[in-house]
This record gives sequence, C-alpha cells and structure tokens, in this order.
Amino acid sequence: MEKYSSPGTLWVSWFVISIVLIINKYKSDKSNFFSFSWVYMFILFLFFLCSIYTYYVDKSKSQAMSIASFISGLIIFIPLINLIFAILAIHLGIKSIKKIRQNPKQFGGKWFAILGIILGALVYATYSTGIGMCLLGFEDICKNIGLSFLA
Repeated sequence: MEKYSSPGTLWVSWFVISIVLIINKYKSDKSNFFSFSWVYMFILFLFFLCSIYTYYVDKSKSQAMSIASFISGLIIFIPLINLIFAILAIHLGIKSIKKIRQNPKQFGGKWFAILGIILGALVYATYSTGIGMCLLGFEDICKNIGLSFLA
C-alpha cells in the first residue's frame, strides 16, 4: 500500500495561500474587493483540488459523517438558516472525530470534520459579534445578518 502525505498539510497550505491572496486583493483594490475575480476562482480551484485529494486518500474508509459535517458548514452564507446548519456541522464533526479516534481503520475524513467544526463555529462567532454591534446601534449590520427587527 502506498503512503500518501496527510491531507492536513494540503489544507493548511490552501488556507495560507487563500489568506495571502485575499489580503493582497484587499490592498490592491478595496473598491472592487467583493467582485468575482481570478483570485477567488483560484482559491475555489485549490479548494476543489484539496477536497478531491482528501477523498482519494481516505476512499477506502467511511467518510459520510465527516463530509456531512463539512457540507453543513458550507451553508454559512444563508442568514438565519446557517444557525441550524452550524449546530449540525459542529455536532457531526465532533461525532465523526470521536468515531475516527475509536476506529481509524474504518472511519476517515478527519479534515472534513475539522473544517465543518471550524465553519460552524465561525457562524456563531460572527453572529455573536454582529448581535453585539447591532445592539450598539449599527443598523446596517442588523439588516445584513438577517436581524433587522433588532435595528
């Protein structure tokens, strides 16, 4: 059996490259920062490659719960619905990591589970910050996160 490098190193590399590209895009073009450009396409392409590699390395193991956690975590862009899916992402991610630790030969997808937990936690961190800013009087933030009734 061939030994492949850990998918975690690839994901960490993707994260660092993404942060560097986003910071450079922000520094160079603040007015069109959110416009879809080659930077975001390249980040999505690398994301796709990391996902395929992670699946390929662990393809003989059951990854269903880990991938479900990851996909639930990806629904972070839909206001208010993401609160439900964030709980699901965190729960499935933690449960998946426990199963992987108990039986690593049967279960895989640790990095999908970790990313699902991180994305789920990110939702609650941003909502906590957003609600705090909303209560301090920032009405635009209340409307943007789907809590316009607090404004």
